[in-house]
Amino acid sequence: MPAEHYLGVTVYEDDDRKVPFCNTDYYIDSIAFCLGGRVAENMFRKDFTSGASADLEQATKEAFHLVSKLGMGNDSIENRVYLNTENYPMFSEKAVNIINDEVNKVVKKSFERATKILEVNTDILEAIVAALVENRIMSETELDAIWQNVVASRTSTN
Repeated sequence: MPAEHYLGVTVYEDDDRKVPFCNTDYYIDSIAFCLGGRVAENMFRKDFTSGASADLEQATKEAFHLVSKLGMGNDSIENRVYLNTENYPMFSEKAVNIINDEVNKVVKKSFERATKILEVNTDILEAIVAALVENRIMSETELDAIWQNVVASRTSTN
């Protein structure tokens, strides 16, 4: 997809997808993926731009789904599924606070996961940024070549 004047565009699937049979770590990684751009801004700019706001919104939606629909929050609370439909209006102020606290914990944990991944792979990120600054866009093949070159240089220096 053309990125025009953006440094990158992430497209998310509809929320009406089937839920895979996965554990909490799967979802933390998925949310960390959403937060990658925001984490990179924090690491390299020490600031946030509006560019990653859609990513933060998607991460929050996924965390909300994880907590309220799948009942997979922090182990310190009882696992439960929160229903809030026309037939089951159950979001009391107390429930909203519990859900929001858990969503915040999930997003924070995912942010930390994304930070660790980017810290370990800063060399790959810098190579991708350099290629994007030069060419403004890259294909999957070009991205794969950058990845392979950086990984190869890692193994040759060890």
